[in-house]
Amino acid sequence: MYNYIFDLGGVLINFSTEKLVDTFCNRTNGDYEAIKRLFSPQGLYAVETGRISSQEFFTNHVRKIMPNLTYSELIDIYAENFNPNPLTLNLLERLKNKGRKVYMLSNLAEVHRKAAEIRMPELFSLCDENFLSYEMGYHKPEPEIYLETCRRIGAQPQKCVFFDDTAENVEGAIKIGMKSVLYSNSRIGLIEKYIDELERDAV
Repeated sequence: MYNYIFDLGGVLINFSTEKLVDTFCNRTNGDYEAIKRLFSPQGLYAVETGRISSQEFFTNHVRKIMPNLTYSELIDIYAENFNPNPLTLNLLERLKNKGRKVYMLSNLAEVHRKAAEIRMPELFSLCDENFLSYEMGYHKPEPEIYLETCRRIGAQPQKCVFFDDTAENVEGAIKIGMKSVLYSNSRIGLIEKYIDELERDAV
């Protein structure tokens, strides 16, 4: 049997960095390019790998660009931009009902987790286990984060199926031997067909 591993933003929840940046710009009248850099993968790397805390990220980086923003407002604006994705949540539930193990693997900071829990209080109890980058110290697409996830699951990479909406994260998983799918809502039918084929072959 396969283990199914889901990304969070863009997969289990609908999320757009562009819309997030627009929201912060509109609320704070901040500099668009500076805010865009702040919330880029490079800008978030230190906080999403736990090298700095979310409070440090806010104090040392966010406040420099948006000095009038409060920490609670930062969380609230993220929460506004996190919307449950019924397509993948239904897929996850169907897999669970078939007795399959389901997991979350996400590049995430503690501030993002707090925002997601405001929007969906039950979110982090849906999966058998959650692998979050700020707790693991690694970041997709670094090979270590996939290898450590497989180790904690107790499965060979070949028995893990990973869904992510970012091509480089999908490629990172494939490089260490995982089956990996580039996710988009428009491809849900093809993805469900692929899972059905995997399940038939596994029998």
